[in-house]
Amino acid sequence: MREIYESILPNDESMVEEILDLGTSPLANGLIKKGDEVNSFPLKIGRCNKSGHVQLINFIEPSEMFKNYLYISSVSSTLEKHLKSISDFICDFIDVKENELCVDIGSNDGTLLSGFLDKGKRVLGIDPAENLSKLAKEKGVETFTGYFNEKTSDEVLSKFGKAKVITLTNQGDGTATASPSLVDDGINLGIKTYTHAFMVMSNHLQIKHDQAYDFSGTATAAAMRGGGDAVSSGTTCWTIDRTSTYSNLDGTTGANHGSVTLRTGDGTAAEASTKCGSAVDGTFDYATEIIETFGEASGNWNASAVTSRWPYAASSFGGGTKAAILLQSDLETVATTMENGVAMLYAVNLTNPLVITENTNRFDIRFGLSGSVSVDFTTQDGSDFLFITKHGADPVDILFSAN
Repeated sequence: MREIYESILPNDESMVEEILDLGTSPLANGLIKKGDEVNSFPLKIGRCNKSGHVQLINFIEPSEMFKNYLYISSVSSTLEKHLKSISDFICDFIDVKENELCVDIGSNDGTLLSGFLDKGKRVLGIDPAENLSKLAKEKGVETFTGYFNEKTSDEVLSKFGKAKVITLTNQGDGTATASPSLVDDGINLGIKTYTHAFMVMSNHLQIKHDQAYDFSGTATAAAMRGGGDAVSSGTTCWTIDRTSTYSNLDGTTGANHGSVTLRTGDGTAAEASTKCGSAVDGTFDYATEIIETFGEASGNWNASAVTSRWPYAASSFGGGTKAAILLQSDLETVATTMENGVAMLYAVNLTNPLVITENTNRFDIRFGLSGSVSVDFTTQDGSDFLFITKHGADPVDILFSAN
């Protein structure tokens, strides 16, 4: 045991003053029989004179606390169900092959990894408790007994190779002690407070929209013009089954994006993603807009360099600030070209953290457009008539809520 009278905050060497002495206390989770002797340790609280940060003064060596750890994950049926459901979620989300390694840091008795093991995956637990490592191995869960740090991570890499999946639960704010089923398809959120939310989605945004126009206030025009098989006109315009890009690029995409012809919206019928008439007809369909870059692009598909990262900015939908990254098909590697960028990772820094409790029974994810669906106009090729080329979409805002 050591006493620490310096602040444990990063880059803070201020001194800590003792403000409360709670006597001595045994370690948590150490259930004993009557008459058993148990080690107790001083429990003193100190406060940093500079920041006001409050911390424990007495530092118990990890070997005292974790070498023989008495809390076992599988004794709680609720926690066991939750931990095993994590493997269901991950394997539904990404393709984990049988020869790929799944690692759990702080693996306890291997309960979480048992879910991967039941699916035929290769698993490895990392935990310092010798008694728990033995229990995990009896379940068939290979376990590295030790703390996870730079030294042991090198040992694990050398002996077991790189991991496809790494999980870390019951760390930081809150504890994953229960598993309320929050949506119909079985996705679960642990009981804790979430300051950020993440979502991976396709970068093909589909818009199905119709718009009516009123020309009663002008004598110079009576209808809007759009595309289709030929130039169309009318007071109502709607989306049709055509694909464009955020930057209105020309050309044809590769196989990663369906090998589709892109519409540039140059004022001709063939290049428009919108049709007009007196009323919506059977061509009413989803138009697709590909978010190919978060920067500037021009010319043909895949010719311009890709800006793959969108820094945090205010969300027009409310709820926090948002950022995004274009990803390749493995959903891990950052996109380097328009062709290999097929998905978007969204990150939302929540203004009000999302709190999941035992009483939470509903989790909502709402999607909106940044401001609104955008309607792009130009002039009809060879004339001065106003021509509606497409209904585009700005990158999506996402709002998370729970109750």
